[in-house]
Amino acid sequence: MLTIEKRNMIKLKLAGLLVGLVGSYLWVYNPQCTIGGCPLTSNIYFTLIWGAMMGYWLGGLIFDLVIRKK
Repeated sequence: MLTIEKRNMIKLKLAGLLVGLVGSYLWVYNPQCTIGGCPLTSNIYFTLIWGAMMGYWLGGLIFDLVIRKK
């Protein structure tokens, strides 16, 4: 059985993952960067994986810095 703290951590990390996916998807269609011109927008799959990993990491960081300190 998962504790409440563990459930909250998982929820926050998954929320970060989703925000990362959406943000990286929007980054691909940024008008300042032409398709193939930037390393992150050259391959949409790489961009989505990168954004998801950064969102997951950021969710875990927020959990550690804000929620766990209480």
